[in-house]
Amino acid sequence: MDSIKFVIIGVGNIGKKYVALLDGFRDAELIAAVDVDFSKHKTISKLIPFFTSVGDFLKANIPADVVCVCSPNGLHPEHTIACLQAGYHVVCEKPVALKRTDVLQMVEAEKASGKKVFAVMQNRYSPVAVWLKRLMEDRMLGDIRLLQINCFWNRNEKYYADAPWRATKDLGGGPLYSQFSHFIDLLIWLCGKPEQVNSDLFTLNPAVKTEFNDSGLIRFNLPNGGIGVFNFTTASYQTNLESSLTIIGSEGNVKVGGQYMEKLESVNLKDSFEIPVFNQVTQANNYHYYQGSADKHDVFLARVIDCIQNGKNPEIGLEDELNVIGFIEQALLSPATKNYYNPGQSVF
Repeated sequence: MDSIKFVIIGVGNIGKKYVALLDGFRDAELIAAVDVDFSKHKTISKLIPFFTSVGDFLKANIPADVVCVCSPNGLHPEHTIACLQAGYHVVCEKPVALKRTDVLQMVEAEKASGKKVFAVMQNRYSPVAVWLKRLMEDRMLGDIRLLQINCFWNRNEKYYADAPWRATKDLGGGPLYSQFSHFIDLLIWLCGKPEQVNSDLFTLNPAVKTEFNDSGLIRFNLPNGGIGVFNFTTASYQTNLESSLTIIGSEGNVKVGGQYMEKLESVNLKDSFEIPVFNQVTQANNYHYYQGSADKHDVFLARVIDCIQNGKNPEIGLEDELNVIGFIEQALLSPATKNYYNPGQSVF
């Protein structure tokens, strides 16, 4: 079977990871790359065409199958639509967009092109997440009464100085998009689309200059009657502290913890159910001085290759991410978003 030919747009931290991963697949190869910084061609060991604009790449008519869009968040819709219209499948890094209306335009472009968009939400492939999905599908917790997610991470001045677009609303979007959309995706994947989303947003570390708040408390209703709470910050001292998920049901409780939701911390069920020991612990993506979410891009890319080779639909597509971006928009636009932290003054 012919190998799947890939192109990468954006050779930053995540783009470099794609370069390394694709080198390890027998049935995939990287044949071109795009980045506004030409010096980044030095990070790619093989000699391939390197373009400094998406327009130049598209004019070259490179005979590829898939384009991996790893550019700044706010450019994902533009780059995805352009590549679809040029006849390529697209792997789009999270978040797929910063506006729900942009996702809808991407959906229309996908339908018109006959190609597929694969949304990168690799946390779904961690062993703990796969087990949780089975637990929820089998209703082993009964009715879900309360769900709580805590994401307490660190993103310091250096993180934003290294790539200034990260600190902007138009290109970065903020922590719900850049850091925590993975966990919002898991929430919806496990429990369904939240309703009546309300939030308090504030800044705990004003020394880190951005165009958005670094922290928030989000409350919502679960579709079957339970209550949900999502607490987040990127102001944790020096390092990521926690990413945890707790579910309290009428017939059981479960808590997944650790820094990246990689550890099963507690399970108490009314009826017997297989409780595995996760020997293959999910690690975090390591970007030198900071860490990101689950390191399962290899599993994700293997699924993409399989879908393309066998004519399957994406396991995670744009329709999934409509709900993720919709949740974030509701949280950012809800009435109680004007609270800011001042030392010695309550935000409430």
